[in-house]
Amino acid sequence: METRSMQSFFGRLQSYFSSTFEGRYFSLILAEAMAREPAIIRGVFPHIRPELVEAVRKGQASIVTEYPVGGRYADLAIISSAREVIAIAEVKQSDIISPGVVNQLKAYRKWVKESGYPISFSLVTMHHPDDEHLRVIRGSWGVGKACVVRFHHIAHHLGKLRDRPVVQLFLDFMKEQRMTGYQHLEKETSTLTLLMTRFLPVQHSHGFGRLQSTRSVRSVAEMFDTLLRNTQFMADWFRAGNTDLFPRTFASEFRTRPWFELDRLAHYLQSNRERKAYELPRNQCTGGALDVHVQGHLSAKSVSAPKGHKVSFYFGYWIELDVAANTLKPHLYFTVAAGSAFAQHSLHECWTRCQLSWKEETVRLRLKRLARDAIHSASKDAISPRIKKALNHISFTGY
Repeated sequence: METRSMQSFFGRLQSYFSSTFEGRYFSLILAEAMAREPAIIRGVFPHIRPELVEAVRKGQASIVTEYPVGGRYADLAIISSAREVIAIAEVKQSDIISPGVVNQLKAYRKWVKESGYPISFSLVTMHHPDDEHLRVIRGSWGVGKACVVRFHHIAHHLGKLRDRPVVQLFLDFMKEQRMTGYQHLEKETSTLTLLMTRFLPVQHSHGFGRLQSTRSVRSVAEMFDTLLRNTQFMADWFRAGNTDLFPRTFASEFRTRPWFELDRLAHYLQSNRERKAYELPRNQCTGGALDVHVQGHLSAKSVSAPKGHKVSFYFGYWIELDVAANTLKPHLYFTVAAGSAFAQHSLHECWTRCQLSWKEETVRLRLKRLARDAIHSASKDAISPRIKKALNHISFTGY
């Protein structure tokens, strides 16, 4: 009971922070957790020496937030009793793609090199960094060391220590905030169905009326947030071995695609032709699809193709609702599309999809298969040798 109440406290407090301060808030909680249970430190700073972790346990070193470093403030720092910096971390949650991050990392690297001390630096982030961030991390830090630590790496480390109360509390908080990775979708599809009836202009009295409840309506926002977050983790799987081909983070997107019976719709429009503008009544829509996906592009440098030969990748959830049949069909899909880069059409798409699985392990395997099929098909149709070569070099190790 105590753990749940504290977890709710963390969650409520999180809501008072805008997305700009998400990383800062997480740093505060992480610093307190590490101070109370120093074993957590190795999950955040993999390169730190065991005796330095022991120094924190004995009170010979302290963990602080917002520590001044080279004209900026590090989100986390471990400081010895002699005021020497042992380790620093920059925490990025939703702001990893902001333009200033590369300059921040370069400033940290310069400061660590000039210090002459074996300082450990960690870039702590939820999603896979861009290629330009990785180049800075992999560069020379003098006698110091730098690495990227993803939130799910911290969660994995905490999983080995879950018998300790503070660790369990912090791990529960991370799961509550959906920081640990792809979230399983419940097999009970009532919330997903309700989400579809809210996104599509359908008349949902066909067996859906029982879903109307305050609790269900509130769960719609949480479900949509889960779908968006999950597609970003799908992008992480895909980009993990391909940051040279896809140097930029994939963008989230969603679209609704309502269905109409054309004859009935034409009759309705004809009977209302005197009106200049009006909203279509819900009984004109027979269902539709919700497309929640991420999108990214092969880097221009990797394909070096003429204008109009940009190759785009879209993948995520394709969810269909048929009101008349009272059915909901969720799918995974993967698309490779291009302008004039493919031979067959001016806008050619290699589109594959399959039924959605509710478990992460199966989602990974099915999405990997869809990606292989779509990319193989695109490779056969590509008219540019460089594009064909780039497609053939896409790795699937992240799955």
